[in-house]
Amino acid sequence: MNKEKLKKISRNLSANSDDFMSAFRKNMFMYIEEKDITIKDISEEADIPFSTLNTFLYGDSKDIKLSTAVKLAKALNVSIDELIGAETIN
Repeated sequence: MNKEKLKKISRNLSANSDDFMSAFRKNMFMYIEEKDITIKDISEEADIPFSTLNTFLYGDSKDIKLSTAVKLAKALNVSIDELIGAETIN
């Protein structure tokens, strides 16, 4: 995945301190809505099963394992705080 494109998307990630899972999903959709980024690309880069990511995005899961969130954040070159929509404490 193109690191410059990932960086550009990361500037627009949303935050929602009332509902981190909604913000997390919304932020993940920002990546997969890009023409050149697919769920398969992200799952391969993060080394998580496609089915896990697909269920998280389109299923009714209410939570995600921390290890999965860490892998996704690393694959997308952002912090976990940014990816889940929790503003980093300064």
